[in-house]
Amino acid sequence: MKSYILPVLVFAGLTNPQPGFSQQQGVITYELKMKLMMKNEDDQEPQYINGRQQLIFNENESLYIPLPDDEDDEFTNGVKMFRAKAPEIIMYSNVQQRNTIEQTEFLGKKYLVTDSLKIGSWKLGTDTKKILGYDCKMASWKGDSVHPSLIAWYTTDLRPFLGPDNANTLPGAILEVDIDNGRGTVSAQNIEFRELKKNELKAPKGGRLMTRREYEKLVLDEMERMKKNGGNVMIGG
Repeated sequence: MKSYILPVLVFAGLTNPQPGFSQQQGVITYELKMKLMMKNEDDQEPQYINGRQQLIFNENESLYIPLPDDEDDEFTNGVKMFRAKAPEIIMYSNVQQRNTIEQTEFLGKKYLVTDSLKIGSWKLGTDTKKILGYDCKMASWKGDSVHPSLIAWYTTDLRPFLGPDNANTLPGAILEVDIDNGRGTVSAQNIEFRELKKNELKAPKGGRLMTRREYEKLVLDEMERMKKNGGNVMIGG
């Protein structure tokens, strides 16, 4: 009984924001950089996914959306790096309703993936650092065959269940994420507190409706089929 009641009580506390959070609304801009893992390891040119996203939020909802990217190439120490566009994933979360809706594409088809908003299996650490002037604490997530390992930095000065993509289940706002020990990073570049415009924050629509478990099974089954058929599998996140 204890193992069931404790998470419920913790979630109840996080889903009823303190008075200081009730007036918080605005936009967090993130930068994503992810190194692609190619099946063909003879390719000597590093290839990256680069992009910017915005997290639009109020006291109960958040919407993580991609921003247009006008840049074509990037140079580091004089070396040109080929880049690919970040996947156009839209993630909506509602703390009061305890649910998430992700709009994504896979092999040219659009999906609406629903899931419950629940406390993640994070291991809270003791390390701290400042990001954009906020005191942040560290948390880690052990990866598996479907999900990458993560190291996140979050601040309790902003409301819980706030962060990029699926990294939004900590007792504060996540401002930086390290993916698979440096293979990728998502880092907050700017936080703007402002009143949101009408319809600026709303759940995405359009696509085949599936649960998270159904969608992950679809992806794994298709990837396995591609491998058996000799397809060139590329993993970007």
